[in-house]
Amino acid sequence: PTPVQILLRGDILSRSYTKRLDAVFFDYEGTLNDSLQSGSLYAAGLSGYLARRFPDRQATNYGRAVAAAMNATRHLPEQFAGSQEDWPGYAEYRRRELRLWLETLLGVAGLPVPAGAEALDAFAADLVSNVVPSFVPTRGAVEAVRSLSETGLRLYVSSGATTEYTARCLRDAGLLELFAEVFGPDKLDTLKTGTGYYAKCFGATGVDPARVCIVDDSPGPLRWALQLGARAIGVGVELEHVLGREPCTTCPDFKVVAHLGELTATLSKFNV
Repeated sequence: PTPVQILLRGDILSRSYTKRLDAVFFDYEGTLNDSLQSGSLYAAGLSGYLARRFPDRQATNYGRAVAAAMNATRHLPEQFAGSQEDWPGYAEYRRRELRLWLETLLGVAGLPVPAGAEALDAFAADLVSNVVPSFVPTRGAVEAVRSLSETGLRLYVSSGATTEYTARCLRDAGLLELFAEVFGPDKLDTLKTGTGYYAKCFGATGVDPARVCIVDDSPGPLRWALQLGARAIGVGVELEHVLGREPCTTCPDFKVVAHLGELTATLSKFNV
């Protein structure tokens, strides 16, 4: 049985690990990056970009337009969750995602929508290159990364966002050099929607899952990590939302922290 099955069944509530950790994989959005504050800065930059792009047009319902565009793309991965046979490859997936996002954004805002796929792609490429995202570190994120980089642990980023986007944000913050590698779905050609994503991360790095800890703020990725035999630390999540059981105080392969300022001390419980 997987660690999650063991914990769900309640047969074993405490075990001692004989393998020390070699690597830590950090999620980016919501874990290292404060998505809410970063998103607000991005929205402001996007608003300015559209104002320059359409100087004679004034966008209406702009906040609603951004929310509608995000919601439209949120469900796109579900179309490819069932079978790899329909998977078009990440490059094509990303094109479809950006087209849907842009069409929805402009349509709801009352701005002209470029006609045809090529025009949409050109608009999206120009927008991506001109509206630069901002990294707003979550509480304790910078200190945790710098501290752990000095322990000998290999640090990785395992994000659902593109590698270029995440790497650019970390580079601007002076943190990129502290990570052995940044993984996004473009590099792995797999969306972050199941265990296959982490399986590819582990395969690409050659790490033993039993010597890995995943740090994430979403229940799904934490469950996938446990299912593959890795350990996991949830940031600001409820234990039962991950394990589907009443909280316990001795779950050996899964811990919870309120923020990354608590990460280094919590990792020590995994025999780092």
